[in-house]
Amino acid sequence: MADMKGFIKKRASIKAKLTQFNTYLNISKSCKKLSEVQVIEIEYRLNIFESLYEKYDALQDELEALVDDPSEQYAEREEFERLYYATAWWLLHGS
Repeated sequence: MADMKGFIKKRASIKAKLTQFNTYLNISKSCKKLSEVQVIEIEYRLNIFESLYEKYDALQDELEALVDDPSEQYAEREEFERLYYATAWWLLHGS
């Protein structure tokens, strides 16, 4: 059980960093058209996000393996992925 608490704390730290990314994306979303600088910054932040996501994914895999019923952990993963990828994709391709 101690491992699970440690994994959850690490996951929370990563999620906090990614929440900052999402906040930036939501602010950028209010722009009618993104400037070149904004697009470059979003792409840069998305690269950082992808690195953090790899860490999140490994921690999430461990959490899913530690519990008898991983359905709650699966829901956590699904919510996380939907939130960040959809917003970033929209900004880069839909604006």
